[in-house]
Amino acid sequence: MPAARPSLLVLDEVPEARAAYSFWRILADLEVISTPARDDGTPFGGADALELPAELGDAARVLAGRESHVPGEVADACAAVWEWAEQRGMPELALQFAEAAARLEPDSSARAATAGRLCRRRSERIRGTLWFRRAARLARVSHAKTAEVDFAIAHLGWGNLESDLGRFGEAEKHADKGRRAALRVGRRSLAASAYHDLMTIRIHSGRLDEAAAHARSAVAFYKPEHPRVPALAHDIAFLWACRGFFSSAAPLYDAVLPFIHLAAERVVVLANQARAAGACRDRLRYERAYQAVERLRQAGETVPASAFYHLAEGCRSFEEWNRAEQCCLLALRLAGERGNALTVAQAQQLLAGLRVRAPGDRDVVPPEGGEVDLVRESLLRKLRKHAPGARPRAVPPEKYPIEQ
Repeated sequence: MPAARPSLLVLDEVPEARAAYSFWRILADLEVISTPARDDGTPFGGADALELPAELGDAARVLAGRESHVPGEVADACAAVWEWAEQRGMPELALQFAEAAARLEPDSSARAATAGRLCRRRSERIRGTLWFRRAARLARVSHAKTAEVDFAIAHLGWGNLESDLGRFGEAEKHADKGRRAALRVGRRSLAASAYHDLMTIRIHSGRLDEAAAHARSAVAFYKPEHPRVPALAHDIAFLWACRGFFSSAAPLYDAVLPFIHLAAERVVVLANQARAAGACRDRLRYERAYQAVERLRQAGETVPASAFYHLAEGCRSFEEWNRAEQCCLLALRLAGERGNALTVAQAQQLLAGLRVRAPGDRDVVPPEGGEVDLVRESLLRKLRKHAPGARPRAVPPEKYPIEQ
């Protein structure tokens, strides 16, 4: 498994100084001791030395050293920290505690896959590949009842990481392994995630008819309460936008925003909303979405390169050439830094078009009562049954970021 990351990285991310110091102390101790317990019966030097957020509850008590605990219990406490940190926009803290949990339970495929997923959020793709490869291997040799599920989750995560790198052939192989493993054990929700991922791979490969077929399977397999239903609605809207159906995509972007809590995901939805509004010449929605992205950027939130690219396309539709070029250059720089080959190619092509003032998107109206209308109504029904503002207690391992 990958060597431990420098624990000092979390100090700049946690706003409260004593909590930041406490998280760092715990991570530093986990780097150098094999069993998190001291001779005095406390794991990390005593409760008086550490101050962790009260919202962590029992996990805080375990990590603050009030009792002696076995590694599995400490791993559960670390998992509680990464879930808490991810919901609060602290991706480095989440990653480090997910990796700590994976090291405390080195035979757990699920722990390794979670570490891989959070590496992907940090654009640590080589590191993420190591974790996903380990997760898949552990699942394959496991005799646990969850072995096929763990195998599916590992390959779905690995496939998403390969997609980020523009290796869509490899991504498709991993996603299909995940699909088959999920179907072998009758896990429809996990199979839905696989169809969902296969859809996005087909989109990026330019195979839009095949993407639409996988979209239909994903809609059929997901139950309304599944946490990925809003992400699916967003991604199907994105598929329609790729086919020029921007006015059909726009209502879905509006409908999913109340369900998207992570800032790094909201900016992607907002950027796509701005692009669709640009194509439809809806100045109000475009400007509000653009300003919302700008506020998140100025607040220091991580903005994926793809969000700047789609925002630039929205700007181009309104012939706001300076805005469009600024966003495009940001997309190009960030995609280069993060190794996102797809967005690099898209941004380069867009930049060339901006410099010759090539026109932007144009809306296409699909046939009335056709497949687009039927799928949109089905998704809107599922979203109406999906409780507004609801969050799962933990981010499910098959939920990957909205980043197209």
